Amino acid sequence: METKGNPMAAVSLAVQDLLRALKIETVICVDDEFGGDATVEGLMAIQSDIAPERLQTIMPEIGSIPQDSEVRRDAVEKILSAAPKERLGAISRALRDQPNAGGNSQELAAMSALRELIGPSLVALSPTEWTRREEELLKNANTTLFLFDQDLSKGGGASDGGIKLIVGLLARKEVAPLCGLLTHTVRRDKEESHWRELARSHGLSTDRFVVLSKDWVGGDPTGFPRMLKLLVLNPHFGRFRKRAVEILQAATEHAAERVETLSVYDLDHMICQVPLNEGSWEPDTLFRLYGIFHRTEARKRSFEKNELEELLQVVRASRGLATEFNIAVSEAAWEIQRQELYDEAEQINSYRLPVETGDIFRKTAGGKLFVLLAQPCDLMVRSDGKRSPEPQMVPLAEISSFQEGRENLFELPFFGPQSDKRRYAVNLKRIHYVPPRVLDMCALSGTGESAIGLDDSCPSGVRPSWRLLREHLVKDLRNLATKYSLLRVVGNEAADVRKVKTDIAGQIGPYLLKTEPFGSGEVKVEKGRTYVTFPCARTARVSRERSIALLLSFASCLSRVGFEPSLAFLPKEDQPF
Repeated sequence: METKGNPMAAVSLAVQDLLRALKIETVICVDDEFGGDATVEGLMAIQSDIAPERLQTIMPEIGSIPQDSEVRRDAVEKILSAAPKERLGAISRALRDQPNAGGNSQELAAMSALRELIGPSLVALSPTEWTRREEELLKNANTTLFLFDQDLSKGGGASDGGIKLIVGLLARKEVAPLCGLLTHTVRRDKEESHWRELARSHGLSTDRFVVLSKDWVGGDPTGFPRMLKLLVLNPHFGRFRKRAVEILQAATEHAAERVETLSVYDLDHMICQVPLNEGSWEPDTLFRLYGIFHRTEARKRSFEKNELEELLQVVRASRGLATEFNIAVSEAAWEIQRQELYDEAEQINSYRLPVETGDIFRKTAGGKLFVLLAQPCDLMVRSDGKRSPEPQMVPLAEISSFQEGRENLFELPFFGPQSDKRRYAVNLKRIHYVPPRVLDMCALSGTGESAIGLDDSCPSGVRPSWRLLREHLVKDLRNLATKYSLLRVVGNEAADVRKVKTDIAGQIGPYLLKTEPFGSGEVKVEKGRTYVTFPCARTARVSRERSIALLLSFASCLSRVGFEPSLAFLPKEDQPF
């Protein structure tokens, strides 16, 4: 089949490949418009709208088409009345496929396109024909796709007749048919939500059927092969998902049992001593042990009996086929990928999680973003509330737009929501250095903002090592606040003293709490209580794996070699590389 420059032919070829790979031999389509009951009365109303040359092609037995409409009518009626049932059905389908055959032209165009896309595997039936042949057709249900139009009212059925037929079909225990609701009542972008609503309202499993918009066949057909693939794979994915959940649940029980078997001697070392030495949180260590047991057991059960491999055979058969045609990533897939790559502000700030490599901070004024690139061990707060060694400054790199081909950029895929078409990257050459305390305050505040009340008690839920860090932090900030307060104007001071204080505060005051790239901090005294704030906030965190890769890229950028400029140039053909 020649497909170059012919999108319909390319899509049709993809459909044929897909049906062949998934071992589908027949596609049944039930539609009151598409199938059409083959009655003489109904066809007589249609034939009058068909051009003579087209009518002669469809009904060659008529000979020359009479010019007089009444004579033509009598001749057509005579042939139709004498035609065997199969011949009458063939004439009916051919007449209804014509663009001037009356009815819904959009539906007719869709049926014509459907026949072209699926080819000889398609069997188009009216609701009446389906009722008559249902038992016969279900004998080959394992190699058949069943497509039902939703609105069957034109053939005397209900406006939701399609889903009712599917409900009845799926209620049968002896077969497991592959069903799709092929309808013009749903737009492409509403297929999934409509599918879920139909499943809920009719008590159906979403694993048993799929909704397909007729826009895929009546308009741009490039996504149609993918929708057919989803229809076939849906029950297979359902069984795969069910078995995977069973494995995970069994692994969960096993891991919990293993944790229960740990003795006080084991727990004393792993839960008490190790976190004490490293400054880590004890529950994290326990969850780490649980994760080890869970991962090992889940992997073991995944390979037992080869069940998952068998369930995936049909799924793998569809790989490599031209069924995608640039279909956009679903919003759910995008958000799950973002969730894997980034921790949101609410997750890390409300739990006052310690500062880590990959933490992202926002400058309050302007919203500029930066990512922390310090080495993980250097950021770890030990059991004495201090880092070892104690860094005076830590590096932050700017986050900017990603530009293809530009060096020293580390891309942050899926960083923004799917609606945000921009691509983001860390600029490894745009580095700023800030005191750790500015970032530590973000972790301690509970909101992500760099703010602390020097007279407030330590919030509950803060880890022991960070409680001690907070004490050191408050002490240092109080010294700064004291210096800052010396420049504060007091009401009973002389005018010249107030003026000098104001002038000095304006010139050197901002430098006492100045931090680039965020700007100057501020000391406030309200009702006798002192507060220190800096204009920044923690907004997200890059995943640990990506953070390590980011840190390695930063190290590579720092270690790049700088040579003396060349004094001469070789011709291009003599270049050694």
